[in-house]
Amino acid sequence: MRALHRHDKVLPAIGFESAPNRGSVYVVYDVNRFMAGEAELRQQIVALDAAAPG
Repeated sequence: MRALHRHDKVLPAIGFESAPNRGSVYVVYDVNRFMAGEAELRQQIVALDAAAPG
């Protein structure tokens, strides 16, 4: 999150999501772009989890 502070238009937040392959993941997302629990953010987390099942 510290690295994102230099970007004026990014408001970072930490979230926790369940993921099919990893069980759960912590994510940092831009509050100006997504709301917690938003479907588009959830879809991106699931897609990343599927692409790199860890």
